[in-house]
Amino acid sequence: MQVESAAMGNSVLSRKRVLTLATVFLLSISSATVTWGAGAEVSESVVKAVQEVDGQRIMETVNDLQSFDSRAFYLESCKEAGAYIYERLRELGLYVTYQNFTTSGVETGNIVAMLNGTSPEKSRYLFGAHYDSFNILSVNYSVGANTSAPGADDDASGVAAVIELATVLSPLMLEHSIMFVAFSAEELNQTQQGGGPWGSAAFVADAKARGITFEGTAIFDMIGYRPWPQNVCTLITNSDTDTLFVAVQNATEDLSLDLQIDTVNDPQISYSDHSPFWHADYPSLLATEWLNHVTHIPMNPYYHNAEDIASTLSEPQMVEITKAFLGAVLTLDPDLTEKAQQGGGVYVVAAVIVVIVIAASVVVYVRICRSQK
Repeated sequence: MQVESAAMGNSVLSRKRVLTLATVFLLSISSATVTWGAGAEVSESVVKAVQEVDGQRIMETVNDLQSFDSRAFYLESCKEAGAYIYERLRELGLYVTYQNFTTSGVETGNIVAMLNGTSPEKSRYLFGAHYDSFNILSVNYSVGANTSAPGADDDASGVAAVIELATVLSPLMLEHSIMFVAFSAEELNQTQQGGGPWGSAAFVADAKARGITFEGTAIFDMIGYRPWPQNVCTLITNSDTDTLFVAVQNATEDLSLDLQIDTVNDPQISYSDHSPFWHADYPSLLATEWLNHVTHIPMNPYYHNAEDIASTLSEPQMVEITKAFLGAVLTLDPDLTEKAQQGGGVYVVAAVIVVIVIAASVVVYVRICRSQK
């Protein structure tokens, strides 16, 4: 009889353990479903897209642009670089056009690509960078024609970020249309001819004339040089409430990116392609590398000389900056959010079915155990 009593005790204990384990499992499943179904779908979708950013691809673009030796806007090599950018964007299936203009007696042009959104009537986003380069020794066009200006940081790095953003975003269906623009003649104001940045000024004038509106625009100019181990991106704005300005900072934190964000709110900083946007009352910000905190001038010692080459740049910094802007524009897109939530709903339904099946199995098991008493 002692053996039978012990067996019954073990049977009861076994049932309690099974019920306890089943309860814990059910609670775990329920908790996971709530956490996953309540709000993680959007961030998971963004994370998946952000992981597509490819540092090797970015560096290849920088090296390709550097190989033109000089991309001074008045040289044939600048036109060849423009053709290269045109083809890179066209290969992504984007609608690409040349926007030609003449400045200082030279015909040059911007390369403009469009990723059409599901609501084309809504304001657009824009990512831009200038593809021309400059050497400080080029005091005039004649000297510049025989002077090397590889412009890896200034501004092949920015163009590479724009092309990488286009590469990752082009397969997605988003609500807002996004423009990807490579500007020419940004460096014109560095020569004795005066003026500039002419490419972005021509683009903005045309956009205004056609009634185009922007939800946010971002210009990348020199994002690759890193004087110390920390990746840094300086955001220059004229408004602390600028949509992309806020979204980039949030995305950097939410995605736990390895990137320090410095911010400068100064409407007087006008040395890049963001300034024509500001003058036209378009929202815009400039993304650049670490700046001198007093002068707000880039600290790259190879700035505007023949040593501005790809080997002096930080691939990780360019990757993290690109990720921050990608994450920002994706979290701002309602279509992506809705699709993620719909996808999350499927997972929630599946999880609920699993819970019901497990619960039914536990009930059946309990009844069988009771029938054996």
